[in-house]
Amino acid sequence: MRVVGIAAEYNPFHNGHSYHIEQSKKQTGAEACVVVMSGQFSQRGGPCILDKFERTKMALSGGADLVIELPYCYAGQSAEFFSWGCVGLLHQLGFVTHMSFGSENDDMMRLKKIAKLLEQETPEFKADLKKYLKRGYSYPKARQIAAENNCGELLPEMTKPNCILGIEYLRVLARLNTAIEPVLIMRKGAVHGELTSQKKYASAAYIRTLIKRKEFDTCERFVPESVLQTCQAVSSHDLQQFSAVLKYLLLVKRPEELLVYPDVEIGLENRLKSYAQEMDDVENYIQQVSTSRYTKNRIRRILVNLLMNFKEKDRLQFKNYLPSYVRILGANEMGRELLKKCKETESLKIISNVGRDIKRLKNKDLEMLTWDLQASELYQLYMSEPHKDYRKNPFNL
Repeated sequence: MRVVGIAAEYNPFHNGHSYHIEQSKKQTGAEACVVVMSGQFSQRGGPCILDKFERTKMALSGGADLVIELPYCYAGQSAEFFSWGCVGLLHQLGFVTHMSFGSENDDMMRLKKIAKLLEQETPEFKADLKKYLKRGYSYPKARQIAAENNCGELLPEMTKPNCILGIEYLRVLARLNTAIEPVLIMRKGAVHGELTSQKKYASAAYIRTLIKRKEFDTCERFVPESVLQTCQAVSSHDLQQFSAVLKYLLLVKRPEELLVYPDVEIGLENRLKSYAQEMDDVENYIQQVSTSRYTKNRIRRILVNLLMNFKEKDRLQFKNYLPSYVRILGANEMGRELLKKCKETESLKIISNVGRDIKRLKNKDLEMLTWDLQASELYQLYMSEPHKDYRKNPFNL
């Protein structure tokens, strides 16, 4: 039986995602689709606009059969950690035959070539990377230039968001020596992050902007009707809601105390502090702190890790770690049949009711799930009707 896996955030779910699921099943001949989805916080940094259980319903209505949670220790981090978590969980399930990802480039062999180059990390590549970082380039840009120098050709794919993640997925697939076969789906419509639209397709960033402005008449062209109804009925979230807490934390912490958080290097801690006193609008603050070296998404992730008190030592203990459990967010009948395969082989602990099942976890697995529960507590600070994550059962379609 062919089963295609997808890494996603669905922040929120839109027509482009429906197309991706449809094409993934069609091109692979898969009978089922498993989605590894970020929980309450996104990889770009910040709370997802809708809670993970609402987005799970959207995914199942949009063609997914099983949705499992990508733990915060991967979901809220850089592409390297995000991709490890996504591919690792699909690998651990044991029944996923393909992994599909969207891309701005339809040349799989070229992306594999770049992935192999980055995975090898020759001494020359490392030296170039170090040199361009010292010159003040951001890590993604420095890595691109170093890779171009070492292969002797331009690599524009390394500047495109979906290609960047796709390359990282390919690196992890190779590292795990998994039988999962990668499949590339050309991105449909607007470019990732672009605040424009093309016919019935728009980027999630543009749709989030429309939702925040309550421009639902425009929004309805780009999302399924059920998604639009949910967006109209529930309150949305963004990083601005945490502005007072962030300002307090940045003001009371000494510069050296900020250096313990992921992606905060020497020099950046002073920038984070220097603009904190005047912080009222979080996005303006991010604009002030960011530079060509420190990207906006990097600053956003730092702020969320600060809110979570998730430090570099916490992140490193999960690096290259494969969890022995999966948290089920939702499933339909086909998804529940897939889960029986895990139960039959006992390859993974299935967490459906956290309050009941958490007792079965220990060590790193227990700590990993505890971070997810903490992320939900943080996320729900500004919800009108908060719920206890550990009491929630998976959504069944």
